[in-house]
Amino acid sequence: MVRRQPLTAGVFLCLLLFMSLSPMANGEPLEQRDSEIEHYVSARSTTTWSGTVDLTSNYYVDIQDELLITSCTNVTMSSGVRIIVDGRITIQGHQSVL
Repeated sequence: MVRRQPLTAGVFLCLLLFMSLSPMANGEPLEQRDSEIEHYVSARSTTTWSGTVDLTSNYYVDIQDELLITSCTNVTMSSGVRIIVDGRITIQGHQSVL
């Protein structure tokens, strides 16, 4: 009986190790997790601003997105309005001294 306890403990530890490495350990099927990853990869987008852009509320650039502001674009913002960038912002144009 003493010999059986180390064997039971070893089997139990191996089972716990296997469960932590298994993709099914968190209860989600592997196909669902793969499709979520594809969703995030394919969700990238680029928004282009040109001409006159008038912001009356905050504008958010998501982590996978890019905001492209072309040259000669005039962006006006109401008081307290912000552009929050977690992704990328690219501003095209030429430097001028005012």
